[in-house]
Amino acid sequence: VQSGTPFTTTLNFDNANAGTVSYPNRICDGSLENRSIRKWFDTSCFVAPPTYVFGNQGRNVLRAPGRNNLNLGLQRRFPLPFREGMGLEFRAEGYNFLNHPQFTRPAATVGNAGFGTITATAVTARQMQFALRLAF
Repeated sequence: VQSGTPFTTTLNFDNANAGTVSYPNRICDGSLENRSIRKWFDTSCFVAPPTYVFGNQGRNVLRAPGRNNLNLGLQRRFPLPFREGMGLEFRAEGYNFLNHPQFTRPAATVGNAGFGTITATAVTARQMQFALRLAF
């Protein structure tokens, strides 16, 4: 279990003409009570400042979705009567066993079409693998 990582919204152009990343003005908190992947934060809270002016937004003011992942493994050794110390090992492993979607951070560039939306997952869907090993 992991809380979401902090992230910062930026402008898609160099508004301050400083040759670096420009930040927007933050006019309200930006947090939403009912988040969804289509609108993770309130995009109307982040606006471009006047030309040649730095924005007032600080760094890492928003949080990306957290993660809730469970990986399981099961292993068993079966002794074989053919030779002393010989055995057959069986192993089963499951990654993202509960198959919860683990989302990436939302698009954070003011002015882009997907601003504030989440378009991808960070962890693949449930994966299972099985293995047999003959130890002699």
